[in-house]
Amino acid sequence: MRFVTGTIKPDKGFFQPMEEALMADPEVRREAIHHLDRLADGSAVAMYEISGDPDRIMGIIQEHDQSIGYQVTRGEGTVLEHAHFEPTPVVDELLDMMEEYEFAIDMPMIFTDDGRLRVTLIANDNTISEVFASVPEDIHFEVERTGEYEAGSSRIFSLLTERQREVLRAAIECGYYQEPREATHADVADAVGLTATTVGEHLRRIEATLMNEVVP
Repeated sequence: MRFVTGTIKPDKGFFQPMEEALMADPEVRREAIHHLDRLADGSAVAMYEISGDPDRIMGIIQEHDQSIGYQVTRGEGTVLEHAHFEPTPVVDELLDMMEEYEFAIDMPMIFTDDGRLRVTLIANDNTISEVFASVPEDIHFEVERTGEYEAGSSRIFSLLTERQREVLRAAIECGYYQEPREATHADVADAVGLTATTVGEHLRRIEATLMNEVVP
């Protein structure tokens, strides 16, 4: 099995109408979709994670949510909304693809800073090729990375390039991530035959990739 991680964004910039209201408020943020499924009657259910002041978020939901029904769980600085709704055409297209090609999605799907939705698909090579060929014109998909799928930490490690893996291993072995730190960029550079500046750039990219995967 292989995975493909990429970002999707519909022409309108949002998938369901309430998301437009969330995007218009600079004090709240769409964080993730933890679940998405179509029911037998054609309606759909999803679990949204939204960050910001819970009272502010609840005000937007109550004013703009057009769901058939919803339940919310309030936390400190976050709201989880389990919504039952009639899908828009763009969401219908995505659900059609999930049913037709029988690929899995590695949840959660994460919203990026620019409003795109980062999704990881899991399927065999033929299915992935068919999915790419059938992406609707009103949905923009940009591939970020691909590789062999492995569950858990092994899969996350596989998101790094071969050179990044080498640098990360060397940094760990040198004690760069010990507390207190036992090595510098120069020490890691000596171990892998690179300059300290290049090692610093690699470590920043490595940390950005790993944090995007592990922080909800």
